[in-house]
Amino acid sequence: MTLALWLALGVVGALGAAGLALGMRGRRVDDHPVCRRCRFDLVGTPEASLCPECGRNLALRGAVRHGNRRRRPVVILTGALGLSLALIGAGVWGWGRANSFNWNTIKPVWWLVSDTGSPTPSVADDALGELAARAARGALARATHERLVARALEIQADPAARWSAVWGDLVEIAHAQGWLAPETLIAYAQRAVVTRYTGRRRVALGSDALITASHSSGRAGSGRFRAYAVVISETRASIDDAPVDPNPGYVTLQPGPAPGASAGLSHPLPTDQPGVRRVAAEFVARVVPSKASGRPGSSVAGFGNPYTPQEADSEPWTISVTGAFEVLPAGESDITLTPAPELIEEIRASIRIDNPTITRAEAGDTVSMTVTIADPPRPVAFDVFLRTDHTERRVGRCRGAPGATSAFGLTGPTVSADLSDVSVILRASAAAAGASESITEIWDGEIVIDDVPWDNRPAP
Repeated sequence: MTLALWLALGVVGALGAAGLALGMRGRRVDDHPVCRRCRFDLVGTPEASLCPECGRNLALRGAVRHGNRRRRPVVILTGALGLSLALIGAGVWGWGRANSFNWNTIKPVWWLVSDTGSPTPSVADDALGELAARAARGALARATHERLVARALEIQADPAARWSAVWGDLVEIAHAQGWLAPETLIAYAQRAVVTRYTGRRRVALGSDALITASHSSGRAGSGRFRAYAVVISETRASIDDAPVDPNPGYVTLQPGPAPGASAGLSHPLPTDQPGVRRVAAEFVARVVPSKASGRPGSSVAGFGNPYTPQEADSEPWTISVTGAFEVLPAGESDITLTPAPELIEEIRASIRIDNPTITRAEAGDTVSMTVTIADPPRPVAFDVFLRTDHTERRVGRCRGAPGATSAFGLTGPTVSADLSDVSVILRASAAAAGASESITEIWDGEIVIDDVPWDNRPAP
């Protein structure tokens, strides 16, 4: 397309220039002798004399030409128009190319470094992006890269300073290239992870409260050059200064710019009396090598399994969080159950029972399954029961919310009845909703699933 455009402009420009030249030269209208310099008609002037108009010696070779010429206005106008169109077209195309060209790719490093301090965010970010690209391909001097890393850490530590994820990229490129000091990476990671208490603020008397801390991305890189992750595990917890058992699991966070992405650790606390309860938790965090392909901000959880430190892990640091929740008086609940019978089919369609299994043993049958809830029309929370021979046995709880998919692995009790023909009952439950951090209103109803394809297996 570009070649055809240039060929067209070239042809129009050449024809326009030729037409303009021919029009200006004009056509010959007689055969009179004419001074070539000033175009004075020399009829009646001796050949050996001087031109009466400009004084040129007419005896010189080529001083006289024959024939007056008259310019052609139409040809001049047409040629000028064609040449102008070609020049304008070339100018417009060239201007567009100049505006779209990334001039940062040819700027010297000192100019780019200066641009990173520009008050215009787009100018600063574009310069940072080019510096990061050069650093990633090894085209940035080590001394310059070190100065940029030091500046990135200063900006990261200043809450009032505007942060760009490309500053984080410069730090993470240095780490990926193997020359970032361990203490520098730890200082960077400590500010790249933000920890907040996010437990439920109001709970019903006798229900389970949760100590929940969410670890999300703070001032981190874009994730393009990430070669690390942060493993976080809980080491201490208390309610009203009384120690409780900490969560034995851990989460692995991939810091990045994704807003709202977080990894949480939580565990239940008994609520046997109303009033405000103060909670506290202490976590230990480590930077670990990571080539994970997860999106920035994503996490991997090791629920119920303690983390085993590895030799390549960094020195740990401690994260402390505190919070409070209110235990409501007896009979009060912060969960509202709203009947909506017209939604039962749509809610049923959002629920799937995966891997339903009955493990046979002499002492009785153990039931396991996964309840998956995908994008229900309203928030839902259920107690899950198995019904057989007109007997119900509770096997766990599950919940879900619009726009999200949740999966809950449930294991039923050992029972003596034959479970070859068993129904799964999901019954709306305020207690199940209270196990979440944010659900305050749920659909009130019951879902009965009769056609569960149970897999019968003998006990190992």
